[in-house]
Amino acid sequence: MRVEFNQGVPPGCIEWLWNNVGPGNIEPRGDPGVDWGDAWLYERITTPVPLGDAEPHYVPTITVKDPEMALMFKLRWA
Repeated sequence: MRVEFNQGVPPGCIEWLWNNVGPGNIEPRGDPGVDWGDAWLYERITTPVPLGDAEPHYVPTITVKDPEMALMFKLRWA
């Protein structure tokens, strides 16, 4: 399940993912030796450009692969 964060990823969200879902594609700060996992994925997607705006508009998204954890994540952070 993919969740879009139009206002940016909330503080504490990535830490919650690491503690409750597992490793994702972002390393935790201060621990560069940790192997990246695949329980969740952070990416920025391009959305349609609003009228009159020349710059592309990017929205950060997080996709959680496990359906149960995805539901918990969405209820807590979306």
